[in-house]
Amino acid sequence: MAAWQLTSKDLKRYPHFDSQISIEDAVALATDPKSVVAHKFYPFILYTNRWTRFAEKGEQGDVKQRPIRYASRGDAYIFAYYRHLLTQRYEEALSKNSLGGCVIAYRRILNADGTGKCNIHFASEAFEKIRELGNCCVVALDISSFFESLDHELLKSVWRDLLKVEKLPDDHYKIFRTITRYAVVEKQAVYERLGYYGTKVNPKSGMITSGYLVPYNKMPKQLCEGYAWRETPNKDVNVGLAIVEALLPNRKDRAIRLLSDYISENDSPESAAIVRLIQLFRTARAYEEAFNIVERFKYKVSDPAFYVAWARLALEQSNISTVDNVLHDASFDRKVVRAFDPVTLYKLLKLVQDESAEKILLSAVGDASVSGNTRTLVNLGEVFVEEDRIEEFERHLTRLSSARATEEVMDHIRTRSRRPGFRRRSLS
Repeated sequence: MAAWQLTSKDLKRYPHFDSQISIEDAVALATDPKSVVAHKFYPFILYTNRWTRFAEKGEQGDVKQRPIRYASRGDAYIFAYYRHLLTQRYEEALSKNSLGGCVIAYRRILNADGTGKCNIHFASEAFEKIRELGNCCVVALDISSFFESLDHELLKSVWRDLLKVEKLPDDHYKIFRTITRYAVVEKQAVYERLGYYGTKVNPKSGMITSGYLVPYNKMPKQLCEGYAWRETPNKDVNVGLAIVEALLPNRKDRAIRLLSDYISENDSPESAAIVRLIQLFRTARAYEEAFNIVERFKYKVSDPAFYVAWARLALEQSNISTVDNVLHDASFDRKVVRAFDPVTLYKLLKLVQDESAEKILLSAVGDASVSGNTRTLVNLGEVFVEEDRIEEFERHLTRLSSARATEEVMDHIRTRSRRPGFRRRSLS
């Protein structure tokens, strides 16, 4: 087998989570099985490639979208080396089974002049074969999510067969596990949390738009230092949160484990991570674990989102004793919850039959009307719908807001009240 070589053209220079390394270091990393086994792989970064398919003049072509996931530099060099190791054995297996002229994907197939063939060559050959056969049947199909639906056990079995072993060596097994159980994070989410993407003002039009805040050629090649949770958690917690979001909803257990590890290993974890863990425990109905987190940090965290998460946790259990304990806890800030989530506070107070509940509800309607907070007004309006008091809500709104603002809010409520499962009463 020819030796694996890297040139300067093969070096990865795009922004990612790891730093740039030399050719010598890349080769040393990828070709040492012990280093591969010990290597900590980063999440892939995901973006969507979009293009419009060809269409006849005057017609609109279909928009095609393809998700692209790309690895960090060190990871990419390792993947490239193991592809090199498997390619020759793969080619031998295709030849042995007379499949060399059939399988064309992800192979380097040469023309007579030594240049590589592309889809144009393959399409031309297919049409030539059709002409040669004359009357024949052609099957054209596209397998949706082909790689995502591969049988991993079958893949591992074929991998073993190529290596002619009964059990994959540790380094090969590490690669197999990495490519079949990978983590991925959206490119825009990472850039946004790191401050490289966000809202900006167009200098010509003065319009506010969303986009990259740093030119690509000035983007740091290493987006952050080290793995988000284990090496420099305090610096990279935002990237870590983006990784957690990428794991949801299918891999919630792993997301919870990442956040739990980060919080347990740090004396002063970021409040955003604490709040997100409480939310995940709540949606997983792991209420005891969620309240344990609240108890640990209720005297240390003053983030409004923490109090809102605490309030929603208590409300979801619908236990009068639990709610009463929360409302009378000296560290629970009612004023903060009143400001950021008046609906939840109202429902908590109503559950324990607190006389101030109605006052909280009506004052929240007044405050949101004055400030023009449509989202809060819609949330409050849904409460009135649930309680069969929508006419009363509309009267308050008409008195406090303009006719246009009132109609806008009521339209939103009508739309949202049609959702499946919404407890709609009388809403004209």
